[in-house]
Amino acid sequence: MFKKFTHLLKGDPYRKKIDEFLVTIDQINALEAQFEKLSDAQLKDKTTEYRQRLKKGETLDKLLPETFATVREASKRVLGQRHYDVQLICGINLHHGAISELRTGEGKTLSATLPLYLNALEGKGAHLITVNDYLARRDGRWMGAIYHFLGLSVGVLQSITAVEGSPRAYIYDPNERSLNEDQNFLRQTSRQQAYLADITYGTNSEFGFDYLRDNIAMQWTHRVQRGHNYAIIDEVDNILIDEARTPLIISGPASEDSENYIRMAQIVKALNPEDYEVGEKENMISLTEVGLA
Repeated sequence: MFKKFTHLLKGDPYRKKIDEFLVTIDQINALEAQFEKLSDAQLKDKTTEYRQRLKKGETLDKLLPETFATVREASKRVLGQRHYDVQLICGINLHHGAISELRTGEGKTLSATLPLYLNALEGKGAHLITVNDYLARRDGRWMGAIYHFLGLSVGVLQSITAVEGSPRAYIYDPNERSLNEDQNFLRQTSRQQAYLADITYGTNSEFGFDYLRDNIAMQWTHRVQRGHNYAIIDEVDNILIDEARTPLIISGPASEDSENYIRMAQIVKALNPEDYEVGEKENMISLTEVGLA
């Protein structure tokens, strides 16, 4: 009852947040006509300009209206798709580390390009985590055209295949062609290079297993990740709740000699019932004094 009363006094907190976002959206929309007049070269140069301004002390929040307007214009020219206000709201919310829910058809894939571009400007990497290899590959190829136009590199992580036997990784390259249309514009590269890209697409399991592999690597040069700066999680409820119940397990090669196992198997066959005890609760077997003798 008290919560309901205070809610009436203070108003809807989400409505207030959206009202704040609308002020920023007005700033972005006001820049649209100005950015439409820029040549392709001038629009591409904006990336260098923003990075220089960041080095001089400007914040990402201060750059947000201009960078979002830049990505919107690049998308219009490259993909023929314009970010609508609802996608701008989503992008602002994601930049601030909050969860956004879009309805089917509202364009979450395009929405993610806005905060990914902004946060990639720091040069520390930005990750898009999705639920399967197909979406990582599709979105990396599709949205990669926008980032490439603006001078950013894009990496795509893929899982291990039975043929190759090791995790695959690609860099977006508009000149790369493949017999498999699903892999057009993806040039194979090392795992390290995919992580060194400004923006990296991959699944939650691939990012997770790479993290685990890095932590058991014997040499620094064998590590592939370079830190964790910013990430957007697609289907966040599925990945952080449903998938969280499935642990990621990784192990290194066994150091024991196989001969030891063969020897132990021979010893077990020679044991009599009075030589050992079975602990059903502990799921353990221990030798008795007779067995030790």
